[in-house]
Amino acid sequence: MIKPNYTVAYDNLGSIFKDLGKSNESFDSYLKLIELDPTNSKGYNSLTILLRDSDPQKFDKSKLRNILNLLLENNNISHQDLFISFNFLYGNEL
Repeated sequence: MIKPNYTVAYDNLGSIFKDLGKSNESFDSYLKLIELDPTNSKGYNSLTILLRDSDPQKFDKSKLRNILNLLLENNNISHQDLFISFNFLYGNEL
């Protein structure tokens, strides 16, 4: 069982799910990491890489919109990560 507030576990879990091809589970793990620690830039980076490498049809559009809002609210995100996320979201009309 994962400790409820242990963000490293959610990052690792997201990576494992991504490697297994379970994009939604990976997405949810990274989202949980960001919810627990909105300043964790590694979580945003992992999430943008997942978005870049995934099929947009596999994701819940409302969750993707939430990520867009989180990215806009967080000042610690690199411009490159923002660009990757925006490109994914807008390129797929989400």
